[in-house]
Amino acid sequence: MGAIILVAVLIPYNYIPAILIIMIGAILVKYTNPAIANTKNMEALTKAPVFAHTTTSLEGLFSIRAFHAQLRFDEANLSKLDRNHEALLAL
Repeated sequence: MGAIILVAVLIPYNYIPAILIIMIGAILVKYTNPAIANTKNMEALTKAPVFAHTTTSLEGLFSIRAFHAQLRFDEANLSKLDRNHEALLAL
């Protein structure tokens, strides 16, 4: 923003392009902020199940190994991580 203002002040015929760039930037910010907020909200909502599943898996690790259920818990963990990363990478 400062660079655009500096160029507009130093070179007078750059006022119109500087104003257009500022207007386009303001429009982009106006329309992208709700999308960014929704994406951050979705990422925050999908983070809790990942931590909960990791905690419960670590607490029941001996039972999981005793019943040979490692593959099932690994697949569940990867599913939760994939859902979280989808939201995280959308940012």
